Amino acid sequence: MKVEFNVYAATSLSIGLLSVVVYASSASGTVGGGDSGELLAVAKEFGVAHPPGYPLWVVCTWLLDAAGLGMTLLSPIAGGMAVGATHNAALVATDCHCAGLLAAGVLVLSPCLWRYAVTPEVFALNSLLCAVLLNLGTRYCVREEERKQCLYLSALVSGLALCNQHTAVVFIVPAALCIVSHFVWSDDATRSERAMVLLKSTVCLAVGLAFYVQIPLSSWLINSKNSWGAAGEWQGFVTHVLREEYGTFSLANQKASYAQTHFVDSIADWAVHLYGQVSPLPLLLAVVGFMPERSYLYSGFNAVRGLLLLLLVVYLVFFAALGNLPLDTAIFRSVQERFYMQPLLIVALASALGLSAVVEEAQTAVDRMLRRRARRGSMPPPPATRPGVMVPPPQEPWAFDVDLVASAVVLTWITAGALALWTDMEQTDNLLVQDFGRAVLSPLDEGCILLTRGDIITNSVRFVQTVQGFRPDCTVLDVEMLRSDWYVPRVRPHHPEVVFPGESYSPSAGGFSALRFLTSNARKSIYVAYSLVTGDKSWMNVYGRLPVGVADLFVPVGELKTWPSHLHKRYLSAVSRAYPAELERTMVVVGNATDPWDQIVVQDYWASLFRIGDFLLTKAAELRGLGGRQPTAAELLDEAVSVLSHVVERSENRSSAYVFALAARGLANAAMGRLQAPRGKGSDTSAADVARAVKALQKFCAHAEHQPDKFGAADLQQAKAQLKELKALKAR
Repeated sequence: MKVEFNVYAATSLSIGLLSVVVYASSASGTVGGGDSGELLAVAKEFGVAHPPGYPLWVVCTWLLDAAGLGMTLLSPIAGGMAVGATHNAALVATDCHCAGLLAAGVLVLSPCLWRYAVTPEVFALNSLLCAVLLNLGTRYCVREEERKQCLYLSALVSGLALCNQHTAVVFIVPAALCIVSHFVWSDDATRSERAMVLLKSTVCLAVGLAFYVQIPLSSWLINSKNSWGAAGEWQGFVTHVLREEYGTFSLANQKASYAQTHFVDSIADWAVHLYGQVSPLPLLLAVVGFMPERSYLYSGFNAVRGLLLLLLVVYLVFFAALGNLPLDTAIFRSVQERFYMQPLLIVALASALGLSAVVEEAQTAVDRMLRRRARRGSMPPPPATRPGVMVPPPQEPWAFDVDLVASAVVLTWITAGALALWTDMEQTDNLLVQDFGRAVLSPLDEGCILLTRGDIITNSVRFVQTVQGFRPDCTVLDVEMLRSDWYVPRVRPHHPEVVFPGESYSPSAGGFSALRFLTSNARKSIYVAYSLVTGDKSWMNVYGRLPVGVADLFVPVGELKTWPSHLHKRYLSAVSRAYPAELERTMVVVGNATDPWDQIVVQDYWASLFRIGDFLLTKAAELRGLGGRQPTAAELLDEAVSVLSHVVERSENRSSAYVFALAARGLANAAMGRLQAPRGKGSDTSAADVARAVKALQKFCAHAEHQPDKFGAADLQQAKAQLKELKALKAR
């Protein structure tokens, strides 16, 4: 293909680079929610990510890190260049500058695309590759002289796209069927020439797919502890690439117990999401762009419209039929919405086609009006416009260029929209996930074992350990991965100090149980966050769980009941480290978290502190009941008041009302316990402590009355009784 640095290419490149600057300036430069932590940790070690492996993303991120440019720069670059590629596709299809700007604006002003352009994830790169595919498909339709080159490049980019995000196949297959069949049945070349072009295209596809070599190479040469799967073997490689552990055509594990979304509900959810991402006028123009062909439009324009409509319908039907996530939960809805960026590219191009048609009609009407005026006076008539082609602006000073005026309007709309979105999308100070990972590890004993379960906690800890080198002395093991056959053989060489009493953690399938693992490593401190395998109760009669920050420490049941002095001192020391100043400062800076992953971080942190306060309060009551342990009980009670007061004072507007209300009731219980303590043996309670507890209970009552679905009438009645009793004790 002859590369011409023309006005279109220069304009699209400039818009793409400007978008890169905007995204890079608003990115945090650190880990985000979801799979971000795992992907960054894997890329740091050139390992293998979760199925299908995302080798293209891993290689690109590893190269950026090796070049000293940072591991988080790929998403801003990919997101910005996706905007530029879409702008160029619109220009190629319409020869209309305002249409290209509109296509770019639809993407730039999409909160979803912006969010993933500032998050280290695979979706911005997928948007770029799909935008390039749409660009090449558009060029094939409207530029006959470039069709062979478009086939070669489309095959190469298709291979690259399949090395990143498999949803690209929903664009690749129908587009390839249409374009290849058109090329085969066309009269532009002989049979042998067509066969040679198809052969070269196949080679280009294979070159793009060659990035999958990274997966077995990493398994053979590096064997990172953060890598996923047994991809060093042929069967393991196929299983990994085809996502058989999840289900090849499923978003989540098919064994999950939650209810799946109905086909119609999924389509409706996409429509509602699209309305929230795109302004009404561009949506209306997209409908115009999809309308049946008009006589004044040339055939290439109609081919683009037909291709876009086909890809949109196929994608929505395919995704709605196979998506298996419930949409009644915020976090699952967030997971599904990131797959809506791919059809957003189509909507952006369709809106450009619609605006081009409107502008052309408007230009025709203006020219007609000017000719009528010219016939009445002495003005020379403007040059006639060729159907379907936007001509350069006339040189006459009285001429009116609709494209130029529309471009100015669209550019103003983009600028105003970007400035309005900046406040919500700007993430430079959002270090929540990074600080959360540090908060998980900070209170833990040196040289401990941490069992994790759940994306946000596992991936945040992986990031701070692998990428930032924080607390490398802690051995972190994923509970879900421990259940697989490949995980223990992979991590055992990396952690020779850990005893694995079997090849997998699957008590029901002949593997080891939690009790066997705990007893085999009894000399080490072992923590868990958040839970073990459901149904494994082997440890419950031997060990108890002691909340230490986000994680719980396994303690023998006997020690937990008797509460010896060494455990008392050790626990109070750990609790003092459970207040990470960095995380709480970030919460203040970020304010009310809107991203579902950030909300989980905030709620889990405050819930963990409440669990500590509640345990301290319960243990203090137990020790007071035993007699002779009043000083120890008083210390625990003081610490309970301190923890619960901290939660009440700082979490009200940053956590769920449920956690705040529970902490308020706990604080009231602690205050009453201190008031009832024997003089000289309990701790002194100031008027400020009681006033704080009364205020907290009053807020609890307000929350309970405002949210009766979360707090029943019995809860409210009990809180009011507590409040009355506390006031009576205070009066005495």
